[in-house]
Amino acid sequence: MRAKLRWFAIALAISAFAAGFVVRPILSPAPAVAARLVLLPAAPLPTAQASLGPTQLESREKPPLPLVVAKIRELDRQGTWVFTKEWEVIINTLAPADFPALFAAVGKLATRSIREALTEAFYSRWGECDPAGALSHAQTLPLGRARDSALSKVVQGWAYTHPAEAVAWVKKLPSGSLRTTALSVVIHYLAPRDPQGALALFQETNATGDLRNSLSPIFTAWAASDPSAAAARAADFSPGPQRQLVVRAVAQAWAARDPQAALAWATSLSSSG
Repeated sequence: MRAKLRWFAIALAISAFAAGFVVRPILSPAPAVAARLVLLPAAPLPTAQASLGPTQLESREKPPLPLVVAKIRELDRQGTWVFTKEWEVIINTLAPADFPALFAAVGKLATRSIREALTEAFYSRWGECDPAGALSHAQTLPLGRARDSALSKVVQGWAYTHPAEAVAWVKKLPSGSLRTTALSVVIHYLAPRDPQGALALFQETNATGDLRNSLSPIFTAWAASDPSAAAARAADFSPGPQRQLVVRAVAQAWAARDPQAALAWATSLSSSG
């Protein structure tokens, strides 16, 4: 174990040196918070070209809707909501027609943290099985953080069942915080499944630099499954901040899996200047 940790440290040090990078935490700047007075309705979002996803598990596993509503009403008394196996089964069996009643029950809860957690879980599930319906419902929310969060959760669920459709819709969004958040959600979902596709999407949509925090996870996921390919692509980056990020991400992920191979790669970067 000590030997492995030693190799890990060496690999990180050399890779950081090769990239001209001093290892330090990478912190994204806190977004500016400004009060907004909404005087006009929100502009309509792009029409969703969406397929329906799976709506439920076997019918014997689907609890009656009144029972789910009753369980939601009990949460205020419990004071918290935990995503247990029982709730996982409940959520995965929900169908599009269930959500109006569920959101009505959630809206009556007094505990804000429970309302927000259930809202996110339900929008994500609705996005899996009926993204167009979920998007239409989420767009009725007032402009602000809650609306953007709801729409992003729909996109998350949509990407799970029909990633190509979700990507196509997100790319049509106007510039702004919603587009940035939704793109980040899709990229993070794609990264472990199709890292090259995730990188292509990042490069296509990151003209403003708002997605800079999505680059490192792509290479972390890529190196976890195919470190040689990830390393080769990282080495193609021109010197600069992005190269520093991807080299560090590959070195960390690869060293955790094969420290000697990671060290050899980092040494080759150092030798090539």
